[in-house]
Amino acid sequence: MERDLRSQPAQSSKDFTGVNCQYAFDFNGDGWTDILTGPPRATLYINPKGENRRWDKYEVVTGITSEITVLRDVNGDGVPDLVYASDGAVRYATADRPTPVNPGSSTRFPSAAMRSPWHRRG
Repeated sequence: MERDLRSQPAQSSKDFTGVNCQYAFDFNGDGWTDILTGPPRATLYINPKGENRRWDKYEVVTGITSEITVLRDVNGDGVPDLVYASDGAVRYATADRPTPVNPGSSTRFPSAAMRSPWHRRG
């Protein structure tokens, strides 16, 4: 059966995806690939290292107002940072990875603002 698509009225979507971006990287440095999603919030899923269980889930950045995020090494530490917009500024969050000196630390994403030529519009 042949249909003429030009005769179909355009319909805008009312359902949007809950997550716009997904990134894979070993964020906690344990040798297993983890998953970071976002926006509207950045959620980190820690790989269970082959165990038959759910991945641990952490909301690491909230208040993301940009439609997309970018994963790039902004601060030069060799670990990709999450670049996003929030509160009228371009910001980035970096993984605070456990180190041999501090093996008990958890993976967190402290945030820092970057100078930007873009200004918040009301």
